[in-house]
Amino acid sequence: MSANSRLDRFLAGDRKALSDRAQLGFNLFRTKGRCTICHNLNQSFPFLTDGNYRNTGVAANFADFEALSRLATALSLESSRATISALVEQKGKDELGRFLVTGNALDIGAFRTPSLRNIELTAPYFHDGSAATLADVVRYYVRGGNANPGRDWELQPVDLSESEQQDLIEFLKSLTSDDARQAGKN
Repeated sequence: MSANSRLDRFLAGDRKALSDRAQLGFNLFRTKGRCTICHNLNQSFPFLTDGNYRNTGVAANFADFEALSRLATALSLESSRATISALVEQKGKDELGRFLVTGNALDIGAFRTPSLRNIELTAPYFHDGSAATLADVVRYYVRGGNANPGRDWELQPVDLSESEQQDLIEFLKSLTSDDARQAGKN
């Protein structure tokens, strides 16, 4: 849980809490960047996540993901937990994500949308740690993630200039609470 971030103060009326770049990034986050499709923000649920499971293509970083995905799909058609449990011995099985819980082929490669609170302090990013920096994460989403058959249909490439990407990163940094930032220094 995080509170007292620059964004929280900005939303409470302190218009100087966000730098000009972070304000531009906040606007991009809500509009052109399409980030709020998964990382929504509202008064009753301020965690910057929809809490859903989505396939953004990160699992496709695993070299044998396509073959593993085909195997999982075939096993899911048999609708038997025993056959699905056969995947436990497969190399890279964790890349199957939510599928390992549900057995539903639509969940292959899907992982829960994380909260963006304190994101500045939680590198490396993604479930597999494949993005070292926030810039890596933003570039990944700008290009539309990794293609794979189960990738979320709402994930599309986004046309953001380098300057806009930097604005978005400045906004993401504003989601870190002062308390968490201070605790990280101790």
